[in-house]
Amino acid sequence: MKPSPEVQREIEKCSEGLREYIQGLQNERARLEQENKELRARLNQNSHNSSKPPSTDVFVKPKSLRTQTGD
Repeated sequence: MKPSPEVQREIEKCSEGLREYIQGLQNERARLEQENKELRARLNQNSHNSSKPPSTDVFVKPKSLRTQTGD
């Protein structure tokens, strides 16, 4: 995500060291966003959309189709 023009003008007013620090933070943020995207994609995989065996799928207990009757 690129900073707005107003923010960019303020960054340009900063000292060299502070600009380098801000650039480092922007790079780290981009890296973390990419890592988050990759981890979410891995988390959403199961045996139907990957080469994982069915035994690694998370078991979800099926809900009863019976309706409760009143006493």
